[in-house]
Amino acid sequence: MRKVEQILSGLMLALTALLLLGALILGALCRAGHLSYAAALGFALLPVGLWLLWRRRGADPFAAKRLSDGRLCALLALVCLAVHLAGVLLLRLTPDNDYATFYATAADLALGRAPDSAAYVALFPHILGYAWVLSLVFRLFDVSPLTAAVFNALLTTGSGVLLYLLCLRWRGRGTAAAAFLLWIACPSKLLYNAMVLSEPWYSFLLLLFLSLVSRVEARPAALGRGKALYALAGIAGGVLLWLINAARPIGAILIIALVIWLPLLSGHLRAPRKALIAWALFLAALLLCYSAAGRLWNGWAERLLGEAPASAPGYNIYVGFNETSGGSFSEDDSALLMHYRYEVYGSAESAQRQMLEEAKARLRSGEIDFGRLLARKLQTFLGSDEGGAYYARAALSDRAYSFWAFGSNVYYYALLILALLALPRFQRESAGRALLLVPLYILGLTLAQMLVEVSSRYHYSLVPMFIILAAFSYGKAAEAAERS
Repeated sequence: MRKVEQILSGLMLALTALLLLGALILGALCRAGHLSYAAALGFALLPVGLWLLWRRRGADPFAAKRLSDGRLCALLALVCLAVHLAGVLLLRLTPDNDYATFYATAADLALGRAPDSAAYVALFPHILGYAWVLSLVFRLFDVSPLTAAVFNALLTTGSGVLLYLLCLRWRGRGTAAAAFLLWIACPSKLLYNAMVLSEPWYSFLLLLFLSLVSRVEARPAALGRGKALYALAGIAGGVLLWLINAARPIGAILIIALVIWLPLLSGHLRAPRKALIAWALFLAALLLCYSAAGRLWNGWAERLLGEAPASAPGYNIYVGFNETSGGSFSEDDSALLMHYRYEVYGSAESAQRQMLEEAKARLRSGEIDFGRLLARKLQTFLGSDEGGAYYARAALSDRAYSFWAFGSNVYYYALLILALLALPRFQRESAGRALLLVPLYILGLTLAQMLVEVSSRYHYSLVPMFIILAAFSYGKAAEAAERS
């Protein structure tokens, strides 16, 4: 059984390596007439080289115990918060397009009324998931874009702390500090934080979910004192997955990753019977809580919006197989959805169901070159990290836009290269551990995006995963033994 687990995990990590390599090639080297991407890849080799030289110096500045693990984390958190608060205070963006919908919906909820755009929100109910959370923040402070931006900065800092704690538990102090520094250095999230969008929120929840599973895995003796604690942990996991899914429908990806990891990669099938029962309780409680919370949420959303929120992502699938737009947003596809929503059915659910039928017809048309389309979608999804600059372009000068776009791509390509270089070390040290949920999520989200509408922004939650992989190129695994 152990041999099978090793083979399966090896295949999964090989697929991850191919995905990262494909993203680099498609993103930087396969864009005819756009040499800036290849130039960004060339410049990325400089920070990669400096990182590797720093790693090989021998003396690790983080190994010195002048600061405890907690104080080092607190210091890095203060730096992270200062950097991102400065960013959102300097860059004031007026919400537009999707961000304006998020903002207006949250503002309406904060004022205790149904959203003015309820008919549109019913088409895309994930808008309501993030807007509801943001409305709670608005009620505590002030209804303004700056409040949302400061909330993003706090979430970003929280994500950095979780990255630190995860890597500290999984590998040690040096890797934890390296991960936090890589997170602080990411340019694109400085721009995203100034926008009213859900990515910082559900990415924080994703890391919190990984922390919960890692905690359950790392403390089997403590949790074994009462199986009820596994059930309570499962309930907490179900709540987290529901919150994630309400803001972005990716909860199923994490459930599938967990279901793959537990029986096939974790080695728990070889564990004592009591441990098997405990993990079964955890998973059962998680699934029951996730399902129940989803039903309650849908009932509340229906009462708030005046109609049942759409359950089928028909439009997103239809756009995802639009070869003309490369699986990205299409004005014509959007107009067709609005035609069905407002002129034909008058129902969000019916409109999305009809768009699902249109998607099936598009798939059966025989006019799609699937290989070419999927390559374009992967290029859009993982081929660059200039989305933050693109969405902030209205507030940037041409020179500032070019600077942010190029700088974001240099950082992103360097991160992918470091993640690739660290994969052999990651493979040696991740056997059976919850660490394997990281590449499973990378693969799962990428596969899901190949089926629906794609955008560079949608890989935001993968950046922390790439950082975890890349951080394995720094520090020593022996450090983790002190905390196990």
